[in-house]
Amino acid sequence: MWPKSFALCTILAISYPLAALAQGFVSAPGTRTIEVTGHGEAEAKPDTMILSFGVESEARTPDECTRLQAERTAKVVDAFKARLGSDAKIETSDFTFNPQYTYGGSVSTPVAPGPVWTFKAQVTAYSPTLDTLGALIEAGMAAGATGLVGSGVEMQPQDEEPSAENQRAAVSSAAGSVVSAYPARQPVKKFVTVSLDVQTDGSSPDDVVRRGAAIERRVEQAMRDKLNGQGSVGLAELEIARANPTSAPPYQPPPQAPQLQGYAAHTTVTVETHDLNALGSLIETGIDAGAKQFNQVSFTLREDSDARKQGIEKAAEDAKSKAATLARSMGVKLGSALRISTNAAVQPQVVYGHTTQQGFAAASLASSMPVIPHQVGYSADVTATYQIE
Repeated sequence: MWPKSFALCTILAISYPLAALAQGFVSAPGTRTIEVTGHGEAEAKPDTMILSFGVESEARTPDECTRLQAERTAKVVDAFKARLGSDAKIETSDFTFNPQYTYGGSVSTPVAPGPVWTFKAQVTAYSPTLDTLGALIEAGMAAGATGLVGSGVEMQPQDEEPSAENQRAAVSSAAGSVVSAYPARQPVKKFVTVSLDVQTDGSSPDDVVRRGAAIERRVEQAMRDKLNGQGSVGLAELEIARANPTSAPPYQPPPQAPQLQGYAAHTTVTVETHDLNALGSLIETGIDAGAKQFNQVSFTLREDSDARKQGIEKAAEDAKSKAATLARSMGVKLGSALRISTNAAVQPQVVYGHTTQQGFAAASLASSMPVIPHQVGYSADVTATYQIE
């Protein structure tokens, strides 16, 4: 463990030669120098205490929130002024004002859909002429068909009317047309065919059949009207199935928009005083006046001249001693100092507080804080450049 007062020095550089700069002075060319830094620390009893409190407000509207925050902050400041009088230095800072949102609390979550049933049907039309093919497709699609399955040419006996219920074995040609196979000596008649797909879904078998049958009848009738008594139209294929639940993606409820709940404001109030014995009562004063949070207390030095002097003297002595030792070890003579710089800083003792909860007594918070502060440290560094011969 380090003693209360100690010194530490570190060698920074040796230069042969080095143009060392003093304040307003430039060394002559060829001057040999060494540069060292010394460190010194001192301790002193603190004479100042700085307390930090957080004041917060929440309200439904911006105007209400800012008004409430101003009133609460003023109440806390006035309480400290009444407690400390002219001895205290009280400041406000770090004001923030933000909207507050909640997610999902006020939006109902939709229920995941149940099993889905599908209806698939194929309606085929037989026309004696190719001219009606385009009109048949357009009429069927306008009536509710979901897609074109295919088209082709089919041969049937002349004494038979083509129908979906009386289809013959067929062979697919390279062009995708369908040609029925009959004995070569049997008279046949050529028909142009077109097949349309009808698909829909429903929540139950009854629901999906009712929906699908209505669409299929409309498509069939629309195509029959275009044939104008020539050829025929019929239901060629039918499938009713239940959707595979494993193939469907998992149900994801729609995202819910954030809901604005109100506004929140925050202000930091700091109190500086020389009365170090007032820690407990000041904490109690701030909490009782409406402060939401006790942030921290810092014990420091307002009058630091003695500690600063001690730290700088120790750092300077350490730098000079180290420079002399280095010069002897290098076999050179230590000359005058060409440049000296220093910096020093106090090291305050900081103790952090707590956020108050409902029913938490301020007296309990005050009693948990240390009333007697530790010694405050003060550190200094001195950098010196010496001429060597």
